[in-house]
Amino acid sequence: MLTDGQCAVSEAFHSWYLDQQHSREFTTYAVVIGGDPKAEPLNRLCNGKVWSVRDLATGSEIQPLFRRL
Repeated sequence: MLTDGQCAVSEAFHSWYLDQQHSREFTTYAVVIGGDPKAEPLNRLCNGKVWSVRDLATGSEIQPLFRRL
């Protein structure tokens, strides 16, 4: 997921999404452009797998992230 970090979801959606992650065995990763990687509810939806970058033009911040995955 690529986002500016500005989001709001209901508790019902959050529960449903986490159930889907578990039952379908997938993980959600997020890259926040210029935002706080600990912002909620994004951090909960991604189980803490959120990174923040400020400069996408050079790729210098994003390359290490993809190497870790």
